[in-house]
Amino acid sequence: MITTILLAAICQQIGSGQTPKQPSYEIALGPTKVVDINVSDVNWQVEGHAFIYEKKEDDGKSVGIFNANLQKGKIVLRLSRDERYTTAWFRGVPCAMVMTTESSRTADKSSTKLRVILLDSSDMTSKELFSEIYPGDTAPRIDCRLSPTLRHAVVSFWSDSQVSNLVLCSGQSKLVPAPELDRAFASGIDGPYWTTAGTAIFGPTKGKQPTFSVSHAQTNLGDGARTLFSSNLTPTKFVTPAVGSPVLELMADQPVLRPIRQPGLWQNQGIKMVPMTTVTQPILIQRQGKSVQEVGTWLTRGRQPDSPSTFLAVNASQVWPAFMNGGVAYLIDGALFYRPVLK
Repeated sequence: MITTILLAAICQQIGSGQTPKQPSYEIALGPTKVVDINVSDVNWQVEGHAFIYEKKEDDGKSVGIFNANLQKGKIVLRLSRDERYTTAWFRGVPCAMVMTTESSRTADKSSTKLRVILLDSSDMTSKELFSEIYPGDTAPRIDCRLSPTLRHAVVSFWSDSQVSNLVLCSGQSKLVPAPELDRAFASGIDGPYWTTAGTAIFGPTKGKQPTFSVSHAQTNLGDGARTLFSSNLTPTKFVTPAVGSPVLELMADQPVLRPIRQPGLWQNQGIKMVPMTTVTQPILIQRQGKSVQEVGTWLTRGRQPDSPSTFLAVNASQVWPAFMNGGVAYLIDGALFYRPVLK
């Protein structure tokens, strides 16, 4: 009941302000949707169809997922106080991979627990794909690489000079061993590189394998959404296999390699759009017959002082516009709200 009253008060505060006159409002926003409370962070899917949010709990934190198309969200994962995580979104589908690491130490022993979890905003579910506890300092280093067009991924576990691989096959919701890929890495290959069809290919080694560390969570949504637990990454200068050169292709629907000619690599064409940014300024609103100064937040496209802007909210402490301008998430006093962008 207290939570309901708090959210109602916040929503009333948003609607009670008098919006100052601004240049023509070319960004049209839909109605406000209350998502959750005690939220600390938001991570949008690259096309803006969904976002992941982190919620503070007394004994740790929870991870929720919000589907912008369905206009609903749900807590789908709970993490301990010492569990760190990183996320990587698939392109084209509202799903994400979450990798967690949790270290435990006592007077006479220590261990590290690693997990890989699949989040799916289409049905608001999470599924643990991998979980293992490693004694002492024997935990491997993880490299998770996602296809840019399919729900397909290669998860590599590096230990000294050895590597073992698990594969999320397209259309499946489990990680399966890939012994052929393990042997190929042992013989010396680079990759994966991603083809225009979204499959992974591997070519001859042109340099030393990179060194990865799980000491920090970092997300990179760039080339094929390669995501690493990485704070100590020694980059390798890969030489991309030329079109037509012999390579090994990992089948998308099964963990099997086959020899092919390099068919052409997927290229990130980028998105030609003017991103949304925020502008804040003090405003006066009438509340219970008194003028009160608050902070208003506007959304704007463009970087010129007279760019069109649209009023968003009062006293928003953080704002996360979707990458492709499909919506905007924002915080007021720890409560998370969402508004769709209609145009």
